[in-house]
Amino acid sequence: MAKYVAPSFPSRSFTCPHCDVLAQQMLWGYGDAVGAAATTPGMTLNGVQLFGDDAALTDTTIRLAKCSNCHGLTMWYLETQVFPDTGLGPPPHEDMPEDVRSLYEEAQSISQKSPRAAVALLRLATETLVLKLLGKKSGNLSNLIGDLKARGLPEKVCNAMDALRVAGGKAIHPGHIVLNEAIQPTPLFKLLNIIVERLIASEQLVDDLFKSIPTTKRDSIKQRDAKKTRT
Repeated sequence: MAKYVAPSFPSRSFTCPHCDVLAQQMLWGYGDAVGAAATTPGMTLNGVQLFGDDAALTDTTIRLAKCSNCHGLTMWYLETQVFPDTGLGPPPHEDMPEDVRSLYEEAQSISQKSPRAAVALLRLATETLVLKLLGKKSGNLSNLIGDLKARGLPEKVCNAMDALRVAGGKAIHPGHIVLNEAIQPTPLFKLLNIIVERLIASEQLVDDLFKSIPTTKRDSIKQRDAKKTRT
């Protein structure tokens, strides 16, 4: 997977939310932003146009960055990205199951507005993935991860799942929430992608390679393994 660097202000290099490429960003001032907005529709904050007679903006409240790869624009209001409204986190892994992907993308869409809610959704996405792997419809997430570990799932993958589980629990469970605690969802997006890479993409690659072996060779391998099982 390509390296992901979360967009931040005033970084000179981050993963562009338009083209998903880690690229240099050219920072523009307010005056240039006004001109660019005239040709870039949709630059609004909470549904209100950022430019116009009633826009209470100064040369310190708004900036634009232009991607050196695709020339796409990102707008920053008080150092928070407001355009495009894509949130944080790398794109979901291409092999992520559709129901897990839906939760992942929902978490992305709100990650800047509500990091705590994004983390809670990532926990739900992890639980959905674990239930799918076990072929179950419900269960305690901690116990489910324990079941996977008992079945031979690599410890590092289980640790990644537990990290998502604990972070999500702290974000939603009474008695654990610390309202002034900084929540950083970006590493958790990366963790979920790693889990999918290890459990789905890599497994699929191995299966595809094994299927590419001639049938006669695969049959001889199965016979070899059957003999070992009997002995």
